[in-house]
Amino acid sequence: MTELRESLAYRFRWYGAVGIGILIGAWLVWARERNNDPTIATLCRVEYQRASSAADTAVVDAQIPSLERRDVPPRVSCGFLRASGRL
Repeated sequence: MTELRESLAYRFRWYGAVGIGILIGAWLVWARERNNDPTIATLCRVEYQRASSAADTAVVDAQIPSLERRDVPPRVSCGFLRASGRL
């Protein structure tokens, strides 16, 4: 009977360790997805950092970033965000 209890305890320890490993892996995947979720302001900010001249900045001002989401307000340009102080 003691051997059976030890065997079950050993199995449950392994199941627990595997379960915790799966939870940690799922959390890491979720955290990576969450951090790579760009916003309109982030996309515009990156484009402004890449602009090296006034002409490049004017091109970025006219850009309308796309996130391929339905909740994005239509026709919000990078120039509008910059003029309104949201960048």
